[in-house]
Amino acid sequence: MPATLREGLPPVPRRMQKLPLDDRGYPVPWFVEWVDGKPDFRIMDARKLVKAVRFGSCWLCGEPLGRLRTYVIGPMCAINRTTGEPGSHLECARFAATACPFLTLPKAQRREANLPEHEKAPGFHLNRNPGVSLLWTTDEFGTFMPHKGNQSGLPLIHLGKPKQVEWYAQGRAASYDEIMESITSGLPNLQAVAEQEGLQAVMDLGKATGEAMKLLPKPFGCEPGLVCGRNGCTGSIRERPPENCTCHIAPPCGDCTENRTYCPVCGWEGKGDAP
Repeated sequence: MPATLREGLPPVPRRMQKLPLDDRGYPVPWFVEWVDGKPDFRIMDARKLVKAVRFGSCWLCGEPLGRLRTYVIGPMCAINRTTGEPGSHLECARFAATACPFLTLPKAQRREANLPEHEKAPGFHLNRNPGVSLLWTTDEFGTFMPHKGNQSGLPLIHLGKPKQVEWYAQGRAASYDEIMESITSGLPNLQAVAEQEGLQAVMDLGKATGEAMKLLPKPFGCEPGLVCGRNGCTGSIRERPPENCTCHIAPPCGDCTENRTYCPVCGWEGKGDAP
């Protein structure tokens, strides 16, 4: 095991700093199963899942959670509000969304070689990398045993109404177009399952999809910190400081109330441009 953290990773949350590092320098999440003395990130420790759900332990750091839990899910899970992984602290979830290779690299695939036969994901599993992650923070959740496709014998988690959501892609805030591309490519899988179950399932899926679409960010970012999104631009909107502030004479001055937002990547200027 290396003695130092891998270069280029975002700051590790305080609660995760006690976790061991793998041979690449990545922190090993609390839920990971150790096989022959080495962590296998593809396998979760089923005992940890029970503890996390029953006693409110963070899925990533293992420490106690408060009232709110943040679930790292994909766009399809936002539609059916179902996941197989317990919640985490928001700061731990943010680290995962910006540091985990599978979540930050769209072309990364889950290795199946030498994976134990019994290690199956609970419920209906889509074997794909969605390219986009969603941090779903809520204080409501419930567990249930799926009737179909449950090869693991483990429960699934139904997510309650979110208090807040954050979308990520490639280790940064996701753009509207990136989220839509992920939804468009994954939705046919859910539609196929719904069609097998009947008309009511198809109608329910349509309603759930509509609710999930309400959680998407605006197509174009106008506020500081948001993804620009104009013509596919992935730049982050910034705001210039006022240059000739006269608030000490007559607040608020025109310089401070003027739109000073801009995109440093594509050159968009908020001044004079409608949102």
